[in-house]
Amino acid sequence: MIREISSYYTNVIAPLTIEENLQGAIKTISPLSRMDFLGGSSMAFFFAIQKIALSTLALLANIFTLCMNPKTRAFFLENIHEVPKYLGAIPFGFIGSIIPQMINKNVLHLPSREFLMGFS
Repeated sequence: MIREISSYYTNVIAPLTIEENLQGAIKTISPLSRMDFLGGSSMAFFFAIQKIALSTLALLANIFTLCMNPKTRAFFLENIHEVPKYLGAIPFGFIGSIIPQMINKNVLHLPSREFLMGFS
């Protein structure tokens, strides 16, 4: 679960810069700031509400079709699986807004801003 929450913050929330050179493109993920963590937790709250609503509608569709349609069951299970990830990302974002350096370094494994400034 922690891996899914950290991938949510690194893949969706983290600032991404792409530099192109002769060898190809280099992607660099910057460390998250306090506002990034707060924005991520508020987005996770709305994603969780969306997934709960979609899973409720899928459950109703599954009931009305008498469980004959396997696509509605798969859609229901997919949405239910993602709800704990977003619900776990909410307190994770609040903790990250209080101590962002520790979360960036120990949980998300992102380098500090001082480390990135030393190489530029």
